[in-house]
Amino acid sequence: MKKIILAVFLLAFSFVSSFAQNDILSGIEAAGERSKTIKEPFTETAINSAGKASAPLKGELTYKAPDGFSMIYSEPAGDFFMISGKMMKESRAGVETVYDLEKNVMMRSLSHILLYSFSGRIKTLADELGADCEATAVKGGYHVILTAKVKSTRGLASVDLFYDSAFNITKMIMTEWSKRSTVYELAK
Repeated sequence: MKKIILAVFLLAFSFVSSFAQNDILSGIEAAGERSKTIKEPFTETAINSAGKASAPLKGELTYKAPDGFSMIYSEPAGDFFMISGKMMKESRAGVETVYDLEKNVMMRSLSHILLYSFSGRIKTLADELGADCEATAVKGGYHVILTAKVKSTRGLASVDLFYDSAFNITKMIMTEWSKRSTVYELAK
């Protein structure tokens, strides 16, 4: 009898957890559909595989639905990163690079991580990345973890997304298989 009660309890718990996760993802998607433009100061911090953080880079991030995104850095001044339609452009230390997102799979994946995270298309992103998706309520908001199902030599092992209680993105952590991470935080 105890085994039956435990089995029923576990089944009910998994149903409630699944329901809560779907509610969180639906809330994020609805907020993303309402947010046509986001313009916020941000910081970017690189963390090496030993856990040591670099000095934060700073600037202004802009998202314009459906496929416009930019990070204009004030520290270091002159650096930028932009997505516009099927093109990505960046400038680091005065070296400018342009990527055709139809031809460059890795950069297309990065552009989708950024665009879909801000537009609330988490389920689509998880499908494209071949990732498991877990969404939970945390103090002050929500935490979504996308974890790659298959290990690869390049690419990301996981993407952690943090949203406030109104389902607005506040933080993103992209972690490589080498355990190096890049952390983006919006200064709301």
